[in-house]
Amino acid sequence: MSDAFHPGNKIVQQCLQGMVLVANGGTSGARVLFRQAFAAASFERFLATYECALLEQDSNEYVAGLENALAYAK
Repeated sequence: MSDAFHPGNKIVQQCLQGMVLVANGGTSGARVLFRQAFAAASFERFLATYECALLEQDSNEYVAGLENALAYAK
């Protein structure tokens, strides 16, 4: 099985777990999962970076995070 973007990918699963935490108000735990996913990721870094950006309170950090996610997606 390749590391293509699919639900069975371990990094994708970790990001999905983080998304569930966010939906339930657990942003600090989600941030930890997204950062761990980022550290372990290769091509999935855009997903982890994007999800971290969504949690930013500061608008400048939010935009910078989205720009970083876009760069990884390219």
